[in-house]
Amino acid sequence: MRVGTRVTLQQKQGNVWKYLPVSMNTTRTGAYNLRVKLGLRGVNQLRMVGGSAVSPIVKVTVR
Repeated sequence: MRVGTRVTLQQKQGNVWKYLPVSMNTTRTGAYNLRVKLGLRGVNQLRMVGGSAVSPIVKVTVR
């Protein structure tokens, strides 16, 4: 992924991936960090999208 690539967090809602209102550009080292408050309780499936790259799915449990 190129430096400065815009990365955005997606959440799977039903069978559809929805963009969450949080994104940033990667740093010169390719790093990024985001914070988001998830409103759906239970297991949330999340992934990052940037350029043509899609990360593996991460599962987060919200209680």
